[in-house]
Amino acid sequence: MKLPPVSLILLCLGAASPVLLRAGERSSATYSIVADTFDSGGKRASSGNYTSDQSVGGIGGVSTAAAPALTVKSGYTGQLYDLTTLNVTASPVVVPEGGTSQLSANVVMDDATTATVSTSAVVWNPVTSGVVTVNTAGLVTSTAAVAADKPGVVVRGTYQNKVGDVVLTISDTNKDNFGVYAADGLPDDWQASTFGTSNAQGVASADPDGDGANNQLEYVTGTSPTLGSDRFRVNISQPGKGTTPPSISFSPIVSGRTYTVEMSDTMSASTWTTAPSGTINDNGTLRTVPLTTNATADKKFFRVKVVKP
Repeated sequence: MKLPPVSLILLCLGAASPVLLRAGERSSATYSIVADTFDSGGKRASSGNYTSDQSVGGIGGVSTAAAPALTVKSGYTGQLYDLTTLNVTASPVVVPEGGTSQLSANVVMDDATTATVSTSAVVWNPVTSGVVTVNTAGLVTSTAAVAADKPGVVVRGTYQNKVGDVVLTISDTNKDNFGVYAADGLPDDWQASTFGTSNAQGVASADPDGDGANNQLEYVTGTSPTLGSDRFRVNISQPGKGTTPPSISFSPIVSGRTYTVEMSDTMSASTWTTAPSGTINDNGTLRTVPLTTNATADKKFFRVKVVKP
């Protein structure tokens, strides 16, 4: 049997007549993309929280989202990747005694993309012991008083065998609360730097050099508490009653202190007044204060008041 002829019709689309594809509007809780048209080169669509460089065919594209931080690239099927780096940050990095700091983490992949990691998925451990603790949510708590600002406190995060460290500073916000030196009226940093971090000879009432001046007085006058020959000295000239007024000399003179010569007819604390004086002679180490009042009473007491703010 003879078959009827068959006609074959070919429809050719030339390069001058591209086929345009059109996508509808898409949206979610974090982004919204209006309806747009894609050609063979792709195009960018964006919103306040989302950017997408799209393509049709073999040209690659990149998509990013601001929150949570995320970047994906075409050419990585199913977004397969290996972790390369764990980055850990802290807010704040300077933590007051007894204060807290919140850690956060993100990972960098081998395709240079990044993603935020839940703090509960990270294993946290303090590398510097005895100063801070870290809970499973990445909250750092300062647990110990410090004698002075303590930098270099390291906390470590571990996620899928990747390790990231953050370095904190514990701030010495209470100057008199450290160990055996706590609440004795002297700053802990001076005591720790002079006597070590735990030394009974460093408390305010001790006199380790045996010169008659305890550590409180040595600190105020700026002399060494461990050198007996270095002490605050006061001398007074002693003319007879009703004659030339005496003068008071004292040393050493140390910057950051104020010095006042006071007088009284008794040793009662409430009777001391500033002694009137003439021109002070001060050579930087020894100060001489000539008084302008005679010892009219049978007894007259003088003292030098030293104040360190």
